[in-house]
Amino acid sequence: MIYFFSFFDHFLLLISNQIVLPFFPWLDVYEIIELVLKNLMPNLNERKEIIDDVLHVVDLNDYKKYYSKELSGGMKQRVSITRALAVDPVNSYG
Repeated sequence: MIYFFSFFDHFLLLISNQIVLPFFPWLDVYEIIELVLKNLMPNLNERKEIIDDVLHVVDLNDYKKYYSKELSGGMKQRVSITRALAVDPVNSYG
């Protein structure tokens, strides 16, 4: 089932009980990816290493401090891919 709901004036998408996070305008690319990992990995150094690795894979190293309004549509899609890779890096690209 797919559900849409509003959260702080941003629409969230719930697919199969998984929240698909939108691009929050106040977060940069690094923070958007870190938001997904915070509950999964309490170790900050491990999170940082994984985020840096997946940003390298999708060639967004130079854009990690950019906000979503500064990215093209294709770059936003790569950030979404990066979030998926960060959650399960071994099965996603390794």
